[in-house]
Amino acid sequence: MRENPAYQTSALDACHTRWLQRQSLPWFIEATTRLATVTLPDRKIGNVRAQGKTRATRQGVTVGLVKSRKRLSKPQSKIKKQPHSFSTKFEGKKFVIVGRSPFGSKAKKIVVNQDKSKGHVEDRRHILHYDEVIKPMAERVISALYVSQGQDKHRTAALISKRMQQRHVKRLPKNPDKLFERLVTELNSAPDNLIPDRADTNKAIEAVRGYIRKYKQQLSTPEFAADCHDDNRKRMDSYRQLARTTFPLDNSGGDITLERNRIHGEILGFIDGCTSPAELWSLLHDLEHSVTFDFSPNIQRSATVKAINWQKKMSCNDGKAPLDQLDDLMSLMD
Repeated sequence: MRENPAYQTSALDACHTRWLQRQSLPWFIEATTRLATVTLPDRKIGNVRAQGKTRATRQGVTVGLVKSRKRLSKPQSKIKKQPHSFSTKFEGKKFVIVGRSPFGSKAKKIVVNQDKSKGHVEDRRHILHYDEVIKPMAERVISALYVSQGQDKHRTAALISKRMQQRHVKRLPKNPDKLFERLVTELNSAPDNLIPDRADTNKAIEAVRGYIRKYKQQLSTPEFAADCHDDNRKRMDSYRQLARTTFPLDNSGGDITLERNRIHGEILGFIDGCTSPAELWSLLHDLEHSVTFDFSPNIQRSATVKAINWQKKMSCNDGKAPLDQLDDLMSLMD
Protein backbone atom coordinates (compact mmCIF):
# COMPACT_ATOMS: atom_id res chain seq x y z
CA MET A 1 0.00 0.00 0.00
CA ARG A 2 1.45 3.33 -1.00
CA GLU A 3 1.67 5.95 1.79
CA ASN A 4 2.04 8.96 -0.47
CA PRO A 5 -1.02 11.22 0.22
CA ALA A 6 -0.81 12.83 -3.20
CA TYR A 7 -1.01 9.42 -4.85
CA GLN A 8 -4.02 8.41 -2.73
CA THR A 9 -5.85 11.64 -3.55
CA SER A 10 -5.20 11.22 -7.26
CA ALA A 11 -6.47 7.63 -7.23
CA LEU A 12 -9.63 8.61 -5.35
CA ASP A 13 -10.23 11.50 -7.73
CA ALA A 14 -10.04 9.15 -10.70
CA CYS A 15 -12.47 6.67 -9.10
CA HIS A 16 -14.92 9.45 -8.25
CA THR A 17 -14.77 10.81 -11.78
CA ARG A 18 -15.60 7.41 -13.27
CA TRP A 19 -18.53 7.05 -10.85
CA LEU A 20 -19.87 10.46 -11.91
CA GLN A 21 -19.63 9.54 -15.58
CA ARG A 22 -21.83 6.49 -15.01
CA GLN A 23 -24.62 8.53 -13.46
CA SER A 24 -27.33 10.59 -15.22
CA LEU A 25 -26.45 13.83 -13.46
CA PRO A 26 -28.09 17.20 -13.89
CA TRP A 27 -26.18 19.74 -15.83
CA PHE A 28 -24.81 21.37 -12.63
CA ILE A 29 -22.72 19.25 -10.32
CA GLU A 30 -20.85 20.01 -7.15
CA ALA A 31 -17.17 19.39 -7.68
CA THR A 32 -15.19 17.58 -5.07
CA THR A 33 -12.35 16.55 -7.34
CA ARG A 34 -9.21 18.51 -7.91
CA LEU A 35 -9.59 18.42 -11.71
CA ALA A 36 -12.06 16.39 -13.75
CA THR A 37 -13.83 16.72 -17.05
CA VAL A 38 -17.25 15.15 -17.40
CA THR A 39 -19.20 14.75 -20.65
CA LEU A 40 -22.92 15.36 -20.19
CA PRO A 41 -25.88 14.36 -22.36
CA ASP A 42 -26.63 16.52 -25.39
CA ARG A 43 -28.57 19.63 -24.48
CA LYS A 44 -30.39 22.05 -26.71
CA ILE A 45 -29.48 25.69 -26.14
CA GLY A 46 -31.58 27.92 -28.30
CA ASN A 47 -31.41 26.44 -31.80
CA VAL A 48 -27.98 24.88 -31.16
CA ARG A 49 -27.45 21.33 -30.01
CA ALA A 50 -24.06 20.68 -28.49
CA GLN A 51 -22.31 18.37 -26.11
CA GLY A 52 -21.91 19.92 -22.67
CA LYS A 53 -18.69 19.60 -20.76
CA THR A 54 -18.02 20.82 -17.26
CA ARG A 55 -14.63 21.61 -15.88
CA ALA A 56 -14.50 21.21 -12.13
CA THR A 57 -11.84 22.78 -9.96
CA ARG A 58 -11.10 22.77 -6.28
CA GLN A 59 -12.49 26.28 -5.94
CA GLY A 60 -15.85 25.50 -7.48
CA VAL A 61 -17.54 24.64 -10.74
CA THR A 62 -16.89 26.21 -14.08
CA VAL A 63 -19.60 25.26 -16.55
CA GLY A 64 -19.30 25.72 -20.27
CA LEU A 65 -19.85 24.23 -23.67
CA VAL A 66 -16.82 22.87 -25.45
CA LYS A 67 -16.89 22.10 -29.14
CA SER A 68 -16.67 18.37 -29.71
CA ARG A 69 -13.41 17.37 -31.31
CA LYS A 70 -12.60 14.27 -33.25
CA ARG A 71 -9.87 12.17 -31.79
CA LEU A 72 -6.73 12.72 -33.76
CA SER A 73 -4.59 9.79 -34.70
CA LYS A 74 -0.91 9.86 -33.97
CA PRO A 75 0.78 11.94 -36.65
CA GLN A 76 2.68 9.81 -39.10
CA SER A 77 6.28 10.63 -39.75
CA LYS A 78 6.97 11.98 -43.21
CA ILE A 79 8.40 9.44 -45.59
CA LYS A 80 11.54 10.87 -47.04
CA LYS A 81 11.81 10.35 -50.75
CA GLN A 82 14.91 8.55 -51.84
CA PRO A 83 17.11 10.61 -54.12
CA HIS A 84 16.77 9.75 -57.78
CA SER A 85 19.77 7.48 -58.34
CA PHE A 86 19.56 7.30 -62.14
CA SER A 87 21.36 9.88 -64.27
CA THR A 88 23.73 10.25 -67.21
CA LYS A 89 26.84 12.32 -67.68
CA PHE A 90 29.94 12.76 -69.84
CA GLU A 91 33.37 12.14 -68.39
CA GLY A 92 35.81 13.42 -70.97
CA LYS A 93 34.91 11.60 -74.18
CA LYS A 94 32.93 8.88 -72.42
CA PHE A 95 29.18 8.75 -71.89
CA VAL A 96 28.43 7.28 -68.46
CA ILE A 97 25.14 5.90 -67.12
CA VAL A 98 24.87 6.19 -63.34
CA GLY A 99 22.52 3.79 -61.58
CA ARG A 100 19.65 1.78 -62.98
CA SER A 101 17.08 3.26 -65.31
CA PRO A 102 13.46 3.05 -64.13
CA PHE A 103 10.83 1.41 -66.29
CA GLY A 104 8.95 3.65 -68.69
CA SER A 105 5.29 3.61 -69.66
CA LYS A 106 5.69 0.79 -72.20
CA ALA A 107 7.17 -1.54 -69.60
CA LYS A 108 4.55 -0.63 -67.01
CA LYS A 109 1.82 -1.75 -69.40
CA ILE A 110 3.11 -5.32 -69.08
CA VAL A 111 0.78 -6.77 -66.45
CA VAL A 112 2.36 -8.67 -63.55
CA ASN A 113 0.72 -10.20 -60.50
CA GLN A 114 1.77 -8.54 -57.24
CA ASP A 115 -0.92 -10.17 -55.07
CA LYS A 116 0.30 -13.37 -53.41
CA SER A 117 -3.29 -14.48 -52.75
CA LYS A 118 -3.87 -14.67 -56.53
CA GLY A 119 -0.90 -16.90 -57.26
CA HIS A 120 2.84 -16.57 -57.63
CA VAL A 121 4.14 -13.01 -57.33
CA GLU A 122 5.57 -11.84 -60.65
CA ASP A 123 7.90 -9.15 -61.92
CA ARG A 124 9.27 -8.01 -65.27
CA ARG A 125 12.34 -9.90 -66.41
CA HIS A 126 14.87 -8.75 -69.01
CA ILE A 127 15.87 -11.15 -71.75
CA LEU A 128 18.98 -9.10 -72.46
CA HIS A 129 20.23 -7.97 -69.07
CA TYR A 130 20.35 -4.24 -68.33
CA ASP A 131 23.69 -4.08 -66.49
CA GLU A 132 25.51 -6.65 -68.61
CA VAL A 133 24.23 -5.82 -72.10
CA ILE A 134 22.00 -2.76 -72.55
CA LYS A 135 23.91 -0.31 -70.37
CA PRO A 136 27.44 -0.94 -71.77
CA MET A 137 26.12 -0.98 -75.35
CA ALA A 138 24.37 2.38 -74.86
CA GLU A 139 27.48 3.89 -73.26
CA ARG A 140 29.69 2.76 -76.14
CA VAL A 141 27.39 3.99 -78.92
CA ILE A 142 26.56 7.38 -77.41
CA SER A 143 30.24 7.96 -76.59
CA ALA A 144 31.13 7.34 -80.25
CA LEU A 145 28.35 9.67 -81.42
CA TYR A 146 29.43 12.35 -78.93
CA VAL A 147 33.03 12.25 -80.18
CA SER A 148 31.88 12.38 -83.82
CA GLN A 149 29.95 15.57 -83.03
CA GLY A 150 32.97 17.35 -81.57
CA GLN A 151 31.93 16.54 -77.99
CA ASP A 152 28.93 18.82 -78.36
CA LYS A 153 26.09 17.26 -76.40
CA HIS A 154 23.46 19.55 -77.94
CA ARG A 155 24.30 18.32 -81.45
CA THR A 156 24.44 14.76 -80.12
CA ALA A 157 21.04 15.17 -78.49
CA ALA A 158 19.57 16.61 -81.70
CA LEU A 159 20.56 13.49 -83.67
CA ILE A 160 19.17 11.18 -80.99
CA SER A 161 15.94 13.18 -80.78
CA LYS A 162 15.43 12.90 -84.54
CA ARG A 163 15.92 9.12 -84.45
CA MET A 164 13.51 8.76 -81.52
CA GLN A 165 10.86 10.82 -83.31
CA GLN A 166 11.19 8.51 -86.31
CA ARG A 167 10.26 5.67 -83.94
CA HIS A 168 7.21 7.63 -82.75
CA VAL A 169 8.54 8.25 -79.24
CA LYS A 170 6.52 11.22 -77.98
CA ARG A 171 7.00 14.03 -75.46
CA LEU A 172 10.75 14.18 -75.76
CA PRO A 173 12.50 16.57 -73.36
CA LYS A 174 14.36 19.59 -74.71
CA ASN A 175 17.16 19.34 -72.17
CA PRO A 176 20.00 17.19 -73.60
CA ASP A 177 20.75 15.42 -70.32
CA LYS A 178 17.08 14.52 -69.86
CA LEU A 179 16.93 13.30 -73.45
CA PHE A 180 19.86 10.94 -72.89
CA GLU A 181 18.11 9.59 -69.79
CA ARG A 182 14.92 9.13 -71.81
CA LEU A 183 16.78 7.12 -74.46
CA VAL A 184 18.23 4.78 -71.83
CA THR A 185 14.79 4.41 -70.22
CA GLU A 186 13.21 3.51 -73.57
CA LEU A 187 15.91 0.91 -74.21
CA ASN A 188 15.43 -0.53 -70.73
CA SER A 189 11.65 -0.64 -71.25
CA ALA A 190 11.54 -2.29 -74.69
CA PRO A 191 8.49 -4.60 -74.38
CA ASP A 192 9.97 -7.39 -76.52
CA ASN A 193 12.91 -7.58 -74.12
CA LEU A 194 10.75 -8.02 -71.00
CA ILE A 195 8.98 -11.13 -69.72
CA PRO A 196 6.34 -11.24 -66.96
CA ASP A 197 7.52 -14.18 -64.89
CA ARG A 198 7.56 -15.58 -61.38
CA ALA A 199 9.64 -13.52 -58.99
CA ASP A 200 11.31 -16.63 -57.53
CA THR A 201 12.34 -17.71 -61.04
CA ASN A 202 13.74 -14.26 -61.75
CA LYS A 203 15.74 -14.21 -58.52
CA ALA A 204 17.03 -17.71 -59.25
CA ILE A 205 18.22 -16.55 -62.68
CA GLU A 206 20.29 -13.83 -61.02
CA ALA A 207 22.01 -16.52 -58.93
CA VAL A 208 22.53 -18.72 -62.00
CA ARG A 209 24.29 -15.90 -63.85
CA GLY A 210 26.80 -15.76 -61.01
CA TYR A 211 27.54 -19.48 -61.26
CA ILE A 212 27.99 -19.18 -65.04
CA ARG A 213 30.50 -16.36 -64.56
CA LYS A 214 32.32 -18.47 -61.96
CA TYR A 215 32.53 -21.44 -64.35
CA LYS A 216 33.82 -19.22 -67.17
CA GLN A 217 36.47 -17.83 -64.85
CA GLN A 218 37.57 -21.36 -63.93
CA LEU A 219 37.92 -22.19 -67.63
CA SER A 220 39.89 -19.02 -68.40
CA THR A 221 43.26 -20.79 -68.44
CA PRO A 222 45.98 -21.15 -71.08
CA GLU A 223 45.22 -24.89 -71.23
CA PHE A 224 41.55 -24.38 -72.06
CA ALA A 225 42.40 -21.68 -74.61
CA ALA A 226 44.81 -24.08 -76.30
CA ASP A 227 42.16 -26.82 -76.31
CA CYS A 228 39.71 -24.45 -78.02
CA HIS A 229 42.29 -23.41 -80.60
CA ASP A 230 43.46 -26.96 -81.36
CA ASP A 231 40.02 -28.56 -81.06
CA ASN A 232 41.42 -30.87 -78.40
CA ARG A 233 38.50 -32.91 -77.04
CA LYS A 234 40.46 -35.19 -74.73
CA ARG A 235 39.78 -33.08 -71.62
CA MET A 236 36.04 -32.61 -72.18
CA ASP A 237 35.20 -35.11 -69.42
CA SER A 238 37.20 -33.07 -66.90
CA TYR A 239 35.41 -29.87 -68.01
CA ARG A 240 32.05 -31.61 -67.56
CA GLN A 241 33.08 -32.79 -64.10
CA LEU A 242 34.14 -29.25 -63.19
CA ALA A 243 30.67 -28.06 -64.21
CA ARG A 244 29.01 -30.59 -61.87
CA THR A 245 30.98 -29.24 -58.93
CA THR A 246 30.35 -25.60 -59.93
CA PHE A 247 26.56 -25.70 -60.46
CA PRO A 248 25.12 -27.02 -57.17
CA LEU A 249 21.98 -29.14 -56.91
CA ASP A 250 20.96 -29.18 -53.25
CA ASN A 251 18.01 -28.65 -50.91
CA SER A 252 19.45 -25.80 -48.86
CA GLY A 253 16.64 -23.30 -49.42
CA GLY A 254 13.08 -22.64 -50.53
CA ASP A 255 11.39 -21.79 -53.82
CA ILE A 256 14.32 -19.79 -55.19
CA THR A 257 16.71 -22.69 -54.57
CA LEU A 258 14.32 -25.12 -56.26
CA GLU A 259 14.19 -22.89 -59.33
CA ARG A 260 17.96 -22.52 -59.30
CA ASN A 261 18.34 -26.32 -59.15
CA ARG A 262 15.96 -26.74 -62.08
CA ILE A 263 17.93 -24.29 -64.21
CA HIS A 264 21.26 -25.79 -63.15
CA GLY A 265 20.01 -29.22 -64.19
CA GLU A 266 19.23 -27.96 -67.69
CA ILE A 267 22.58 -26.18 -67.97
CA LEU A 268 24.42 -29.37 -67.00
CA GLY A 269 22.45 -31.16 -69.71
CA PHE A 270 23.57 -28.59 -72.28
CA ILE A 271 27.19 -28.89 -71.15
CA ASP A 272 27.05 -32.68 -71.39
CA GLY A 273 25.87 -32.25 -74.98
CA CYS A 274 28.90 -30.16 -75.98
CA THR A 275 31.46 -32.15 -77.98
CA SER A 276 34.32 -29.64 -78.05
CA PRO A 277 35.85 -26.94 -75.82
CA ALA A 278 35.01 -24.25 -78.39
CA GLU A 279 31.36 -25.31 -78.39
CA LEU A 280 31.33 -25.25 -74.59
CA TRP A 281 32.77 -21.72 -74.49
CA SER A 282 30.23 -20.48 -77.04
CA LEU A 283 27.41 -22.00 -74.99
CA LEU A 284 28.59 -20.28 -71.81
CA HIS A 285 28.86 -16.94 -73.57
CA ASP A 286 25.25 -17.20 -74.76
CA LEU A 287 24.00 -18.39 -71.36
CA GLU A 288 25.76 -15.64 -69.42
CA HIS A 289 23.88 -12.88 -71.21
CA SER A 290 20.66 -14.65 -72.11
CA VAL A 291 20.00 -17.35 -69.55
CA THR A 292 16.31 -16.44 -69.65
CA PHE A 293 16.00 -17.66 -73.24
CA ASP A 294 15.94 -21.34 -72.40
CA PHE A 295 14.43 -21.31 -68.92
CA SER A 296 11.44 -18.99 -68.85
CA PRO A 297 8.18 -20.78 -69.70
CA ASN A 298 6.64 -17.43 -70.69
CA ILE A 299 9.14 -16.38 -73.33
CA GLN A 300 8.08 -16.28 -76.99
CA ARG A 301 10.33 -17.72 -79.67
CA SER A 302 10.11 -14.50 -81.68
CA ALA A 303 11.43 -12.52 -78.70
CA THR A 304 14.31 -14.96 -78.32
CA VAL A 305 15.27 -14.64 -81.99
CA LYS A 306 15.07 -10.84 -81.87
CA ALA A 307 17.22 -10.61 -78.74
CA ILE A 308 19.90 -12.96 -80.08
CA ASN A 309 20.06 -11.16 -83.42
CA TRP A 310 20.27 -7.75 -81.74
CA GLN A 311 23.06 -8.91 -79.45
CA LYS A 312 25.07 -10.38 -82.33
CA LYS A 313 24.57 -7.22 -84.39
CA MET A 314 25.74 -5.00 -81.53
CA SER A 315 28.75 -7.17 -80.75
CA CYS A 316 30.33 -6.50 -84.16
CA ASN A 317 29.14 -3.03 -85.18
CA ASP A 318 31.73 -0.89 -83.39
CA GLY A 319 33.47 -0.36 -86.73
CA LYS A 320 30.39 1.27 -88.27
CA ALA A 321 29.68 4.99 -88.46
CA PRO A 322 28.32 6.30 -85.12
CA LEU A 323 24.88 7.06 -86.58
CA ASP A 324 24.63 3.51 -87.93
CA GLN A 325 25.61 2.22 -84.50
CA LEU A 326 22.83 4.35 -83.02
CA ASP A 327 20.29 2.88 -85.44
CA ASP A 328 21.38 -0.63 -84.45
CA LEU A 329 21.14 0.26 -80.77
CA MET A 330 17.66 1.74 -81.08
CA SER A 331 16.38 -1.22 -83.11
CA LEU A 332 15.83 -2.93 -79.75
CA MET A 333 12.88 -0.54 -79.31
CA ASP A 334 11.23 -1.48 -82.63
